[in-house]
Amino acid sequence: MISRLLARSAVVRGIALAGVGLGVACGSEPASPSADAIPTARPQAQEILPATAPKEADSDEPQDKAADVKRLETLGYISGVVDTETRSGVLLHDDTRAHPGLNFYNSRYDSGAQLIDMTGKVVHRWTGSGAAWQHAELLPTGEVLALEKDKRVVRVDRESNELWSYEALVHHDLSVGDDGRIYVLSRTKTLDRDLHPHGRLRGDEVIVLSPDGKLLSRVDVVAAMQRSPYEALLPLFDRRDGKKQDTWLLDPLHTNHIEVIGPGHPDPRFAADRVLLSMRNIDSVLVLDLVTGEIPWLIGPSFLKYQHHPVLLDSHRILVFDNGRKRSRVVEFDPVTREIHWAYAPKKGFFSRTRGSNQRLANGNTLITESDKGYVLEVTPSGERVWVFANPTFGDEGERSAIWRMTRFDPAALGFLTEAATTP
Repeated sequence: MISRLLARSAVVRGIALAGVGLGVACGSEPASPSADAIPTARPQAQEILPATAPKEADSDEPQDKAADVKRLETLGYISGVVDTETRSGVLLHDDTRAHPGLNFYNSRYDSGAQLIDMTGKVVHRWTGSGAAWQHAELLPTGEVLALEKDKRVVRVDRESNELWSYEALVHHDLSVGDDGRIYVLSRTKTLDRDLHPHGRLRGDEVIVLSPDGKLLSRVDVVAAMQRSPYEALLPLFDRRDGKKQDTWLLDPLHTNHIEVIGPGHPDPRFAADRVLLSMRNIDSVLVLDLVTGEIPWLIGPSFLKYQHHPVLLDSHRILVFDNGRKRSRVVEFDPVTREIHWAYAPKKGFFSRTRGSNQRLANGNTLITESDKGYVLEVTPSGERVWVFANPTFGDEGERSAIWRMTRFDPAALGFLTEAATTP
């Protein structure tokens, strides 16, 4: 325990001294670039959306990492927010500047998903077996891979017929490789005396499935962290935590995103078939080699806070939804130099405490899911909103339902729509 405390102290000093300890990956916060370097939303753009009132009041964030993790575990994921806006669907559409396409999403507690056009009209709908889909991924064939949280991953065809399922404690996200293999985040329930003398842990693992749903491999993410140079980022839980043996409240990582890295990245640390992971409870994004268990790259707590959905862009930069404590931002940065190239960071009115996603569109705009509020925004490089969508689904208490992620597709990439239209 003493050695781990000393290691943690060294890491903290490294962060504070800009490069000592974790070096480039976890150095100090870079100096704030100029407004020209980081285009942000223009003030008038903030008037497009009304103020929303979260169902749970925010409190000051604790500075101690273990206490921070404990607080996050008690928050859970809110179902949505009570919204003063009475309208739903597409609230704004500047068709001269918004990128055209079809939008795929699912609501917080819905068993299913839908594809809508730029006016909000439903083009296609999928329905599940009744269990809520935490996340759904649309394939070009019209098939959908969906996660029923802590139950199973299921594959359905374009008519919602179940093709197969794989039972596991799946959660948050999945990614499909170029070869069709499916990489899924799953939980483990274990005792790890290195992290706590008697408390039960929610561990994280990556399971790899074949296209037809057969298990190919599994990798323990917590164990990979413990073997890595970044072990000191794991929280030191209080000995009083986790005494109840019938609970699983200790969640050291809370991995919330996975992306399979494709070929062509100039930095060998981002080699093909490694995965990019986001870990909310240690404010870190990292690369994991699923064969060796090595973590060759990590960016950490001095740079991000409670982040979601880091994605590699064609430019080899990373776009990430940085949730923050009181205010959110979407940041595009170079993973090698850590230089910020762009950010959407309004001074007020933009915040998702949990969840959040982003997608860079072909015209340079960015599609942003402000998940907890149930809103999706398309913004230009200068930060102007050119498309705004408000989830038309509401919960039992009148809250606008959260949206985990919206993804925009080129209709030409969804051949199943043409096939369906021509089938007698």
